[in-house]
Amino acid sequence: IPMHAFDYDEIKGNTMSLELSRGGEKFISVDEIDYKLPKDAMIIKDSKRIIDLVGIKGGLNSGISEKTKNILLHVTIDNPVLIRHTSQQLGLRSEASAIYERGPDKGSTVNSLKRAANLIIKYANGSVCSEIYDFKEKDFNPWELKLNLPRLEKILGIKISDKEVIDILTRLNLSPKVKDDTLVCTIPTYRGDLKIEEDIIEE
Repeated sequence: IPMHAFDYDEIKGNTMSLELSRGGEKFISVDEIDYKLPKDAMIIKDSKRIIDLVGIKGGLNSGISEKTKNILLHVTIDNPVLIRHTSQQLGLRSEASAIYERGPDKGSTVNSLKRAANLIIKYANGSVCSEIYDFKEKDFNPWELKLNLPRLEKILGIKISDKEVIDILTRLNLSPKVKDDTLVCTIPTYRGDLKIEEDIIEE
């Protein structure tokens, strides 16, 4: 999942607010490229200026440098439609924007944050100086999908043994459980592409 590291001491007023751009604002990215923002780009501002083009690139004014002492790790689930729209208008496609467009693992924000913090502690002699602030409106938990085995054969036009179907879905970490002629699969949060029975059949 995309994550951004801010130089905490460069965040003016120690505040961050998520807004939509009015259009025409200037933004300099961490790789020192000047952009003129389109309307309705998601941006993060501190008390004085834009510090992040959400889901695409961070700002030079709050980026990590050799002088950085305090880091703010920021992991978010953002609107893929707005990110794609902004990315297309700017002709700017980043690894982060590509992940958001495909759909990130909505259930991994806190674990990803902890992993990054542990790496900083281990390899950069860092230390944690605050608790984790988790502002999500709801938990993103695994969900269930049912696969009817007779329907699987009808859709595919071939017979796959129940044992092989279970083996395939198990290797995909879908934890299939047999219930009569139906398999109940538990879908992990990183498989946001699996929403209906036909998605399981495709697998």
